[in-house]
Amino acid sequence: MRLYKGFVGAIFVVITASAAYSQTRTVVFNEIMWMGTIESDGIGGTSDEWIELRNTTPDTLDISGWYITGLSGGKRITIPQGKFILPYGVFLIARKGPGDSKIDIEPDLIFTSSIPNQNLQLKLYQSDTVLVDVAGDSSKATPFAGENEADSKRSMVRRYSADPDSFPKADDGTLASSWFTATFSAGWDDGATEKGTPGFLEPAILRAVPSKDTVVFRDTLTLSIVVEDVINLFSGNFSVSF
Repeated sequence: MRLYKGFVGAIFVVITASAAYSQTRTVVFNEIMWMGTIESDGIGGTSDEWIELRNTTPDTLDISGWYITGLSGGKRITIPQGKFILPYGVFLIARKGPGDSKIDIEPDLIFTSSIPNQNLQLKLYQSDTVLVDVAGDSSKATPFAGENEADSKRSMVRRYSADPDSFPKADDGTLASSWFTATFSAGWDDGATEKGTPGFLEPAILRAVPSKDTVVFRDTLTLSIVVEDVINLFSGNFSVSF
């Protein structure tokens, strides 16, 4: 360091907000039912909304005090003390519980504010200076995925990296390519036609494709498998269809 005589001053260090708010993605928005459900016999309706978080780590995480912003009217959801997410597990936050909702499992948390159907962008914070994950882009008029028709309601589901060395690495939630519209159903009342898996993980999609490694010998076929929409490979509960 070189010193100069006759100079008296101060050095200021400026830390930009972007550095302080780099996403950790230890927990991510896994699925969002932003449009609600189809009302039937007084059950469900536009307020039958839910948010599903997912732990992307092999550790049980204490999420006490974490909060979600971006709800209608500038409101937020604060997660109370004593709440945890199991390794690779999910945490369901819903506006209604069984009996009032078309989902048939007990949510981990009930919230009272609503999810915007336009300019949707939810943010999950661990603290005021630790941003964990973002879902959506508030500059876009409609959400990236999901279906909101009178006779069809389908949730918005997160995509995960297909790199086997990074499972389950969630793709950037601020990009439309990181989301798809639900095609499976689980966790609903009998007779519900909604698509989505509240409290469950959607199955991974495995696509069998021919390649130079494909081998046919007698009654045995060996071929390559391409993994798409990686979500639930950790359970070992998936099937391959030909």
